[in-house]
Amino acid sequence: MLARNKVGVPGVMMLGDAIKSGAALQSLDLHGNELPPQAAGPLAEALRRGAVLRELLLQDNALGVVGAALLADGLKQNEGLTSLDVQRNDIGEGATLLDDASRDVSDLIVWK
Repeated sequence: MLARNKVGVPGVMMLGDAIKSGAALQSLDLHGNELPPQAAGPLAEALRRGAVLRELLLQDNALGVVGAALLADGLKQNEGLTSLDVQRNDIGEGATLLDDASRDVSDLIVWK
């Protein structure tokens, strides 16, 4: 669990690389890390590459609309994620983007 550890964008980039390389990580808890929108980029890329990640907890960060849009783009090509929590990220219109992207992902629950 990496919640509330000030992981930052460099840490998320390393985690994204590890996930893309096939690390058997099924759950990633990054809530409360004050992550900015650009932190969603490496995670979205890992989702696009078919990572085995099943649960991604990102609540209580600062992802905003831009971060939600990046995640939505990654979800369009992912079939494994079953839970995405982006509560309390001020995603605004990004909620619609996530809803649209998650329609094609079976069994995915998005907490907004």
